[in-house]
Amino acid sequence: MIFFKPKKLVVDLFTTSSNAYEYAKPTLAKKWYPQWWKQLPKEFPVNDALYHDSTMKRCFGMTELYQYGFIVPLWADLAIEVAPIGVSGAYRWNAATNLEMGPHAQEQRGGYLPDSHYQHLKIKNVWRAKTKEAIPFLLFQPTWNYLKPEDVIVPPGILPLHNLGSLNVNMFIPKTDQSKKVMLELGQPLVQLAPFDMRPLEVRTHLVDDKELRKQAPMPPDSFNNVFPKMKRTKEGCPLHEGA
Repeated sequence: MIFFKPKKLVVDLFTTSSNAYEYAKPTLAKKWYPQWWKQLPKEFPVNDALYHDSTMKRCFGMTELYQYGFIVPLWADLAIEVAPIGVSGAYRWNAATNLEMGPHAQEQRGGYLPDSHYQHLKIKNVWRAKTKEAIPFLLFQPTWNYLKPEDVIVPPGILPLHNLGSLNVNMFIPKTDQSKKVMLELGQPLVQLAPFDMRPLEVRTHLVDDKELRKQAPMPPDSFNNVFPKMKRTKEGCPLHEGA
């Protein structure tokens, strides 16, 4: 009997940022298990050690979560300050290196998470992705890697990396009665991307110049218009992308 090793799903990631390439490379999610989880024992005593119960070290949902996809870490220390509840559109931020960020208008999402109580910001990612296969990826927040997950909400979404390689990160910062400061450090796991595919994943990172970046991973328009791929679905309902 002959066994064939499954072909890997390859994702190429390009950046012009030497800081991101040296200190914050995207890598497979299995390398990002949180330190607090690693330090957990597998069991803890209950009722004066009459018996032992399991900790999250044996949680299937937790252990399997990091077996899929890759994680993009933050490439700079980032400080954000937002206005109190009731004050819309007032924020400021500072980063230790090149970083671009700004909000979307409230009208783009209707009444969801209103500006009076949440500050929306979108970080322009210095990494762009490319894959030759029409496999959609789920982008979501690696919540277990955030020491203060109540400070930042990263909404999930689907990205077809084969024709939409932008990895920009939308986030909402919940406001409080006072102005609020949020600190995110260099290397903070920012987002996780998991493919709708069970094959082994290979992530390759490349440091390139502007010309090569535009050639390898063209930037789509910064708009909701004309960037969605045509889609069809199999009889089972699984989405298949056919191109822009």
